[in-house]
Amino acid sequence: MRICLDHVARMLTGDRLDNATVSGQGQPWHHLRYEHTAWIREQIDQMDWSPAYRNKHLAALRGVLKEAWKLGLLSTDDHQRAVALAPFGGYREPAGQHVPDTVIGALIAACDADRSPSGAVAGSGLRDAAIIAVLDSCGLRRAELVALQYADYDRARRMLIVIGKGDNQRRIPVNSFAARRPPPAARRPPPAAWRRGSPAAAAAVARCSLVSRAAGRYAPPPTVAPGR
Repeated sequence: MRICLDHVARMLTGDRLDNATVSGQGQPWHHLRYEHTAWIREQIDQMDWSPAYRNKHLAALRGVLKEAWKLGLLSTDDHQRAVALAPFGGYREPAGQHVPDTVIGALIAACDADRSPSGAVAGSGLRDAAIIAVLDSCGLRRAELVALQYADYDRARRMLIVIGKGDNQRRIPVNSFAARRPPPAARRPPPAAWRRGSPAAAAAVARCSLVSRAAGRYAPPPTVAPGR
């Protein structure tokens, strides 16, 4: 939202949208009236943005005007007129692509090939394989995965307790493919590298995200596929 308000402030000052010297912080937003917000909507409509991103700018504008009204800087009448802006219509296909089972299998195989000097599968390989399996089977956001703890997984019921956006908790069943990929030392208290929100866990998720995107650009061997 801060970036959206920065854009709106630069529209009002006539600056380029990428001019970082002008921001929305400290601007006299309470001086805006309907004629100003209607003009801002016209400027947003001319941008080569998706409908959702345009509406995000309107939401940011409405939000800052509501705060001005709550602080007594804007009358109720002026506030209601200023935020009476029609939303933008339209639809865009969601970003991303389907990752077939063969690609997931190739990623898991690459993790299994990560060996320690003793010849056993390295702990980082086990960890990254578990990350890929849980992301594939449970559809978690990256931030939700990084925040997981070992105690959040009920092995007996094969259920994962996830706290997501809005501090909402939900239970997600874990399929047999992911259940066969427990992270290293799953029965011990989590080490520092796997504590909630740790930089190491975040880095591991980021690495798997990059590998997943790269994997979508080649055809993996058809013989490598995870068992479902």
